[in-house]
Amino acid sequence: MKIYLIRHGETDWNHINRFQGRENVPLNAAGILQARNCGKTLQGLSIEAVYTSPLMRAGRTGAEIGARIGLLPEQVQPMEELIERDLGPFSGQLVKDKKEYFALAAGDGVPGMEPFKAVLKRMQQALVLMAHTGKQAVAAVSHGAAINVILAGLTNNEIGTGKTRLYNGAINVIEGSETEGFHVVHCNLPPDDPKTTQLLGYDRLEKSLMDIIREQQAKLGFRKESIGLYYPLSTLNHFFRTEEKEPEMLKRLMNLPPYLTDKLGQIMVSAKDGQFCFHIPEQGSQYVHENKTGDDFIQKLVNLVGNHCTMQEIRQLFQQYSAHVEYSTIDNGEFDYMLRFLDRPEDPYYYCFREEGCHIIYHRFLPEDYEDFQF
Repeated sequence: MKIYLIRHGETDWNHINRFQGRENVPLNAAGILQARNCGKTLQGLSIEAVYTSPLMRAGRTGAEIGARIGLLPEQVQPMEELIERDLGPFSGQLVKDKKEYFALAAGDGVPGMEPFKAVLKRMQQALVLMAHTGKQAVAAVSHGAAINVILAGLTNNEIGTGKTRLYNGAINVIEGSETEGFHVVHCNLPPDDPKTTQLLGYDRLEKSLMDIIREQQAKLGFRKESIGLYYPLSTLNHFFRTEEKEPEMLKRLMNLPPYLTDKLGQIMVSAKDGQFCFHIPEQGSQYVHENKTGDDFIQKLVNLVGNHCTMQEIRQLFQQYSAHVEYSTIDNGEFDYMLRFLDRPEDPYYYCFREEGCHIIYHRFLPEDYEDFQF
């Protein structure tokens, strides 16, 4: 599971360096903009839900993010465990300098202040609660002190409390599970920095690679073998929000991050005439097979299409998984119909179908690719 753990946007108290603790201070105009930029940066990551601290500055940040990544309002929910650390008598006081800030943050014996271990325990519980949802990617909006405690706890105090001053709107990426433990992938990524968007492009690529492998295994069954997956340059530029040429993109893909290769193996990438081939070793096929996620929709769709079904039966299958399904006809010589889910962010694809005599074929497109093809 991936958890995008985000610090709320700026408030007036942040702007003047006043400790907030659990004081319920709203976002200011800059904070609202930061939250919106954060939402834009998180687009395309198939985030299925947003959980927020019950304080209004976190709730507003979560609502702005949810709106920009295509979630319904009910998919943004408060979680008490994400509330800010209680700073006791320091709440409302002005921070005189950075040294004072870090001294207070690292303190653990101040009367009235929530102890470090207590904050760590409930933030760990928040991670477990999110893991128990069964979702593969979620966002969580919390606060500087609380986030720093969990960062410190997950890294043996290499970062976090007493060492890291988080940006407002900063994105931290945590990955793992209750059984295997959680670890920090990225820390303190600015929400409005293009480098953050490009860095998260590897997450988009990882999701796409696994989705395609999973679809192939639904069609052909699992075989422990290496495979080749092909992408046009335009799709990869969508992942990284870049406009790179083939040589620049190939250079970027020569250094895939360890969190991706640890799962799928040492992927080799080649390119020719704007087409990129990802050579995925046996390890990748086996990993996807052994770590099946989500429901069985794609398997049921593959089985249905393979049994000479009708479009009515396909529509009924979609409706079994959601009451919010878009359906339209296409007249472009390539496909006849399009279906997509409007409330399943883990499945953002446009499913395009063509009737060929007594059977139906389909192909699914990412939203940006669908738009490029002007269906």
